[in-house]
Amino acid sequence: MIENEIVQQLVYFALNFALILSTLLFYAIFAWVIASWFIMFGIITPVNRGFAFLTQIVAPLLKPFRWAKIGMIDLSPIAAIYVLHLATTAMKNVLGQFL
Repeated sequence: MIENEIVQQLVYFALNFALILSTLLFYAIFAWVIASWFIMFGIITPVNRGFAFLTQIVAPLLKPFRWAKIGMIDLSPIAAIYVLHLATTAMKNVLGQFL
């Protein structure tokens, strides 16, 4: 019985950690999109340290979604956020079973 409770708590912890991570990734993608607009309008430069840091985090996430383009408009952040939302919803449903 105790082993079962330990496994349940480990799964609960892992799901909560994944939810926090997905939330942070959502905000990182959102900040990257806003920063890229700032670069486009000349407010910041592409060599900005903050933008370089965000690019290192976000670029691997967006790479599988680079097919999502309409002309010059890149929709990969929207696709990535949608997949993150689906994963978050699934994790919340699984987490709801533990409560």
